[in-house]
Amino acid sequence: DNLLYIRLLSASGDHLKAMTVAQQLIGMQPDQPEPHEAFLNAYIPFASQKGGLSTLKPTEREKWQSLIRSEIDRFKASITPSETPATGMTLAALRCSVTVNDFGVARSLLEIASRLRVDDSNIREFRAAAEDMADNGFRAESTTLLEAALGQHPEDAGLLTVLANNYYLDNRAAEAAALLEAVMEK
Repeated sequence: DNLLYIRLLSASGDHLKAMTVAQQLIGMQPDQPEPHEAFLNAYIPFASQKGGLSTLKPTEREKWQSLIRSEIDRFKASITPSETPATGMTLAALRCSVTVNDFGVARSLLEIASRLRVDDSNIREFRAAAEDMADNGFRAESTTLLEAALGQHPEDAGLLTVLANNYYLDNRAAEAAALLEAVMEK
C-alpha cells in the first residue's frame, strides 16, 4: 500500500523520499484526498526537525514550500460552508501553514479546526497541531485551538498540559498552575 509506504518512510526519517512518493501518488490519484494528506503529513516532521528545511539548497527549499502552499490552497478551495472537512486533512493543512509562516491562512484554518469534532481517535492530532503552532510563533492561535478542543474533551491531560504551558509563556502563571493542579488530581 502506497500510503503505508509513505508513512513508513516518514517514520524512519526519510521525509524527502516520503514527500516525493506522495507527490508521485498525487500525480496518479489527484482527486483522492489521502495522497494529499500523506504529503502534508510527511512534510510536517521534515519542516519541524532541527535543520530540516535549512539543509536544502534555496531552490529545493522553495520548491517544497511552494508545493505545500499549493496543497493548502487546494484544500482551502475544496471546503464548502455546508460540510465539515476531514479532521486529519484540516489539521495537517493548519500545521503546514504555520511551518511556512502564513498567518492569514493559519487563522482561516484555525477557525475551521476549532469547529471540528474532538474525540479519542483524533485528540493526539489536535495536541500535535497546537504544539506545532506554539513552537512556530502561533501561540495565541494554539491557545485558541486548545481551548476549543477542551470544550469538547475537558478531561484530557495532554491538552490541559499544553494549554498550561501556553498560559505560562503568556505570563498567565496562576491559570497555568490551576490547569496543572487539575491534571495532577486526575
